[in-house]
Amino acid sequence: MIKTAVFPVAGKGTRFLPVTKSIPKEMIPLVDVPILHYVVKEAVDSGVEKLIFINAKNKRSIIDYFKRNYELEKFLEIKGRNDLIDLIRDLSENIEIIEVIQEEQLGLGHAVKASKELIKKHEFFSVLLGDEVIYSEVPAIKQINETAKEFNAPTLGVIEVPKDEVYKYGVIDGESVSHKGFKISKMVEKPKVEVAPSNLITPGRYIFNYDIFNYLDKTSKGTGGEYQLTDAINAQAKNERFYGHLIVGDRFDTGTPLGYMEASLDFGLKRPGMKENILKMMNEKIKKYS
Repeated sequence: MIKTAVFPVAGKGTRFLPVTKSIPKEMIPLVDVPILHYVVKEAVDSGVEKLIFINAKNKRSIIDYFKRNYELEKFLEIKGRNDLIDLIRDLSENIEIIEVIQEEQLGLGHAVKASKELIKKHEFFSVLLGDEVIYSEVPAIKQINETAKEFNAPTLGVIEVPKDEVYKYGVIDGESVSHKGFKISKMVEKPKVEVAPSNLITPGRYIFNYDIFNYLDKTSKGTGGEYQLTDAINAQAKNERFYGHLIVGDRFDTGTPLGYMEASLDFGLKRPGMKENILKMMNEKIKKYS
């Protein structure tokens, strides 16, 4: 069972300016719950007990949200609102929360490396990107762990996308080894459609062993002057066994305004009692703007 999860959340959220001047993009709500809540809940529902947030100094609200607020709980208890107490405690009970301040944001590889001192040398741990939300019956990290356990090796989650969209993502090259498992030979970042090795892309879900840090330590700055996690993954896959697991679920990239709007609509339609009103509202808007 994976007990530790790392969340790289120090990014500046430039695609959501100006709101991200004061609000972390991960804390923007989907309906009435912050985006990051869904990602953290996926980890907790997968058995994770230690949450490591690789954070920036000006994004303290992320930590405040996930830690217990005893003063608010006491106020709600006096008011007899036990239902709300359970709601705000949802992800904070029996969970260890650790914050690491990333002074400079130098890429995803740099962010993951910042967790090195908090990971045990014989431990497998997960990494979840805070703007990628996956809606699934079985939590995505729990699904990925099936292949990680089967082969006792690092494993990243993959999903299928239309072939003409692969140029936007990191794409895996590998071969099928089980019902949902793939042995990865390499990853290719944003390949041209005509040379893409597959239509399997990674939606920001990873299970690593401690060895990834050995490769991150040797990784040089790449595109944009940043330390690319993909470079370290490719180095590890070249020397060790590295796998992918096909995730069953709906993936939403809330890191873009259009992806965020799609996720908001989808999660609203899934909310009990809201579907009919949303569909009515949509029909009215379609008539108005047609």
